[in-house]
Amino acid sequence: MSAQAAVAAVAAGERGSSLALTRAFDDDRPATLQALTVAAATNAACLNTLLALVRDHKIVIPPIRRYLIAEDDVDAAEQQTLVSIANGCGSYSGTGSAESWMKQIAANEAKMLIRSRARHSDRAAGSVDDHAGEFVQRLSTMVADAETIRAMLDSMRPDWRRALELREQGLSYDELATTLDVPLGTAKTWVSRARRELADLVIARGVELR
Repeated sequence: MSAQAAVAAVAAGERGSSLALTRAFDDDRPATLQALTVAAATNAACLNTLLALVRDHKIVIPPIRRYLIAEDDVDAAEQQTLVSIANGCGSYSGTGSAESWMKQIAANEAKMLIRSRARHSDRAAGSVDDHAGEFVQRLSTMVADAETIRAMLDSMRPDWRRALELREQGLSYDELATTLDVPLGTAKTWVSRARRELADLVIARGVELR
């Protein structure tokens, strides 16, 4: 049975349609995903089948793992990707690879998770919950090796990098301002900008790894 016929059978709720779709997927994965994604925009059975297929075959996991390492983060990005696929099927044109379309959504969700964590860290700066090392530690769960993070830090503006490193070593903002001989507001700004730039560098490095 062709991919189109197998998807039509799923949409109609025909007996044995799940098995037919599995065979079609094994025989022609691109065509099956394309037909199923188009049908999922208007048919609930096809949507449920598509999401189950994406999850069971871990289709969107590889692009997510280019950006994230911690399993909780990977799971969160995968779940949000499934939601985005469900909400966005109507925007898929039906031309081009459906799998590539879904993988791009997954990559975007992973990058948005990193940006969200960076913004959260910026808001926490200066509060009693701003524990030393938390931000860089969190980035370490996303980026595989410390050498990569070190290279990113070395590419950063020196005064921002120094401010971030001292802050992560546990200095208060008052101590940081005194050590760097800058106003308190400047010290806080440098740390905030360094954190944001580091998050952007993580994302950029992920793009280079494609």
